[in-house]
Amino acid sequence: MKFLLLIVKNLSRNRVRTAITCLAVMVLVLVVTMIWTVVSFVDNLTREKGGNLKVVVTDRYDMQGQLPLSYVGPLRRGAADKPEDKVPVNSMAWQFYLGTLDVQKRTRENLVELIATDAVHIPTKVGKQVTHKGMIDTLDPVDKDLVDKLAETTNACLLGRKRLRTLNKKVGEHFKVSGSHPAGLDLQFQIVGVLPSGRWDENGIMNAR
Repeated sequence: MKFLLLIVKNLSRNRVRTAITCLAVMVLVLVVTMIWTVVSFVDNLTREKGGNLKVVVTDRYDMQGQLPLSYVGPLRRGAADKPEDKVPVNSMAWQFYLGTLDVQKRTRENLVELIATDAVHIPTKVGKQVTHKGMIDTLDPVDKDLVDKLAETTNACLLGRKRLRTLNKKVGEHFKVSGSHPAGLDLQFQIVGVLPSGRWDENGIMNAR
């Protein structure tokens, strides 16, 4: 108690100096806190970006050509040549398939544009809970049952809501598409589900297998 009284007595001898010292300490603490906050934010931001790198590889060897799927296997290893090299955690490959329902009447209403990929890359959910983030950032999670059905059915596809209405088709229906890109590749599809509303309203996803 005597020590505390001694401190108070010394501080009260020069109140102006004490007030200036207290103010300086408060400003210094504020500056250090702000600098630490900014540095911590930048560090966390760069750490998240560094752990979520995505690389898109395309080889245009002719006007309509894209990278052949036979190249996917080796490219999945990235630049890893030696056993101790770091291998990418995940990778995704896709192809565009464009066609029409009526080869004699190639209108926008008959157009079908699909992305062919492995169903494992599609974000999924059970109820409202996201169970798999997938690798398609522009697509909201799809019900896991639909994704499983897409993976199990060779000729399955998921269509966007607007494209489904434009084609005048329903879930469960089968339809034939005359391929425009790649040209001459005609395929039969079964609609197993509808994609969530958003950027994929006019497109669809097909099974790449």
